[in-house]
Amino acid sequence: MSGPLRSTDALPEGVAERDILIEQLRLVYAMLRQSNLSTLAASFVVAWYVRDAGAVIAGWLAVQVVLKVGELIELRWFVSDADVVASPAKIEMRLCITQSLHALGWTTLPWLTYQSATGSQMLLIFAVLSGVCCGAVMTYGATFRIFSCYIAVYLAMLTGLQSTAAHETALGNFTLFEMIFCAGMWGAAYANSQAMRRSILLRFENVALNTRLAAEAAELEKARERAEAANLSKSRFLASASHDLRQPIHALSMLLSAMEGEAKTIRQRTLVRQSKSAQLATAELLDALLDFSRADAGAITPKPRPFALQAIFDQLGNEMSVVALEKGILFSVRDTGIAVMSDSSLALIILRNLTFNAIRYTAQGGVLVAARRRGDRAVVEVWDTGIGIPDDRHADIFEEFLQLGNPERDRKKGLGLGLAIARRMADLLDTRIALRSRPGRGSVFRFSLPLSASESAFQPVSADAWPGKFPARHVLVLDDEEAIRIGAEALFGQWGVSCSSAETVGEALDRVAAAAPDLLLCDQRLRGAETGVEAIVQLRGRIGKTVPALLITGDTQIDSDAIAALPLCRIIHKPMRAEDLLAATAALFSEAANVAS
Repeated sequence: MSGPLRSTDALPEGVAERDILIEQLRLVYAMLRQSNLSTLAASFVVAWYVRDAGAVIAGWLAVQVVLKVGELIELRWFVSDADVVASPAKIEMRLCITQSLHALGWTTLPWLTYQSATGSQMLLIFAVLSGVCCGAVMTYGATFRIFSCYIAVYLAMLTGLQSTAAHETALGNFTLFEMIFCAGMWGAAYANSQAMRRSILLRFENVALNTRLAAEAAELEKARERAEAANLSKSRFLASASHDLRQPIHALSMLLSAMEGEAKTIRQRTLVRQSKSAQLATAELLDALLDFSRADAGAITPKPRPFALQAIFDQLGNEMSVVALEKGILFSVRDTGIAVMSDSSLALIILRNLTFNAIRYTAQGGVLVAARRRGDRAVVEVWDTGIGIPDDRHADIFEEFLQLGNPERDRKKGLGLGLAIARRMADLLDTRIALRSRPGRGSVFRFSLPLSASESAFQPVSADAWPGKFPARHVLVLDDEEAIRIGAEALFGQWGVSCSSAETVGEALDRVAAAAPDLLLCDQRLRGAETGVEAIVQLRGRIGKTVPALLITGDTQIDSDAIAALPLCRIIHKPMRAEDLLAATAALFSEAANVAS
């Protein structure tokens, strides 16, 4: 028997006894190839030591040579791995027969020599038989059935010799000892076959496990690819939604601002202001939802680069000063010369949401935005004199759609996403928003950004002073939305600026060839594959000088490196208020004048 399967063993899935036998036979043949020549050499050594027996030993040696050389020929030319795989049971039976013949060859030696050999010669013979038996344990250990056939011949021949030479005391002792030794080797061979069987089973289990792991890894890779494709689709959808949803609201903002300048009666101005208020609330809610969706979908990748904090402070001041003024509270941004290494767009989103939240919950007093150095980082802080936040609610305020001071869900107080968005963006920038607050006294929110290694002094450009009219200026508006072009022309007309518009880059190139503008106002997404950045480069090339440019975009993330490479260029995000456009226009004209001087 070849190591019967015990009740406690379990074959791995997809593995049969036949598969185990094939592996056992492969091990046996591998061992036979290693031991064949050594046993042939042992036969010559033994024959030399008992050569006094004459022709009998010569005949025995000839039989041994035939057996060993025949086995060598069989292993080399007549047995292949394909034969083992094709008929393992047949191969096992053939081995039982051939190896029994080898056992018969060795055990005939004491029969042939016990009458003529000396005591020392018989001791050598039985020692060699013991050694060959030990070798058989290793050679046939993988298949207990083959070893059993082999050792059965040993015991049968030794039993016969014991009976025949019972009167020979020394020979009887040698024979008895050899029989006991062979019986012990039989037990050792069984234990060895079981160990090798378990080793084979473990190897099959490992193969099965590796196969399962490979299949699972392949499935996980497919799942990862599907998830990446889904995230990419989300990113594309959100990018399109960001632009397409902001576009009509942006146009509405421009038109309402133009209508406000044209309103004649108090009733008309009141209706326009109410319309603008509704439009602004819609824009804020849309911004919050899109920013939150992009962060939740993992569609935002930070692009750190050196920038001056004052740049986003200026933009924040332009946006928030009007909001604070309408609420009747003070708003101040302290100028700073600190430069940091981070993503300016994400940093602005954090700061904007913290400031909006501070203004929203401050009824009297004011809001202050400032920055200071602390070690190798810049700490940005937003102070307010608002309602304050109890200590046990500090973590709650960063949850989505949760507002502590708005149980009636007044839409004027937002959706409760501002701080949740700020926290998500802070996570992306590997920073943390800290909060210190006293109920009834106010709060301070702070986060830190790494300082820029190439920090340089930054001189902010003030755009606060505006004389009410721009002196003899001409603006070219490039946008594929007719409503936006009409609204922009009306607004600039009210500000004393002549304005022309174009729908495509080609049309804009024709316009600048006729009259060079003092300012370019370009939408980032134009028809086809054209972009505002490319349009600005082409128009400046046609004009022959660096004309100030405003880039209008509904995307929350654009290629900031491409924008940074454009001098005298600023970004305004849709939906754009008339106040933002006015402040940015004044700032660019002032900056261009400083560059020229």
